[in-house]
Amino acid sequence: MRNIEKPGREDVAGIVASLGSLSDWSKGFLPLLASHLRKNPVQYRNFGPWWWVVKKAMLDAGFAPFGQDVDAEMLEAMLDPEDPAFSLLLAQIYYEFSLENHFVGQATHTMVDNGEDVEYTVYDHDAEAFIRAGGFL
Repeated sequence: MRNIEKPGREDVAGIVASLGSLSDWSKGFLPLLASHLRKNPVQYRNFGPWWWVVKKAMLDAGFAPFGQDVDAEMLEAMLDPEDPAFSLLLAQIYYEFSLENHFVGQATHTMVDNGEDVEYTVYDHDAEAFIRAGGFL
């Protein structure tokens, strides 16, 4: 089983406080995100291992631009089932980190799993088909 190191609530408390209700934030955020990803689908890779949290949140909210399949093992490792909106926030923070560090469009990400650095390559065959089709399926 994966044991991915993730930021805790105390690490992002300031961000959480500025957003107010994470549930309300995620409800407003998901339509914007789905629209952004439809226009530039390769951006899904910037979420790295967090992509599966994002995809599940979009599916749960009725947005399915990239099919239904998820990496169940990575979703279990990354998702806080008690607070999926918090997990979505961590995914967005990681996405912004990827952009700030010029990892744009890179599928391979380094993470700490069970105390060791490991590379994880995010590959969503549904999203990749969407990209190959020029964003139109």
